[in-house]
Amino acid sequence: MAGGCGTVPRVNPDASADEILGAFARAARAAGLPVTPDRTRAFLTAAAAVGVTDRHGVYWAGRSTLTAEPDHLELYDRVFEAWFDGEAPRL
Repeated sequence: MAGGCGTVPRVNPDASADEILGAFARAARAAGLPVTPDRTRAFLTAAAAVGVTDRHGVYWAGRSTLTAEPDHLELYDRVFEAWFDGEAPRL
């Protein structure tokens, strides 16, 4: 799946915000972003700090923690849009 956002994985609609955001981080890694466990923890911490229901804040929390190079930004944007506008539950 590297290089594209592909199919949006399904998430249990009763999942917690951390489960949904963790699944998003896994989807970003599957799409080819360098998402490590440390980056995932940083993302979850940053998302909690801005408020997990703040889509704009969650976007920036992920962009600042799940990407490592300017070349990653376009892919991050595609994965974010697919995840939060696709089949996965919205926050």
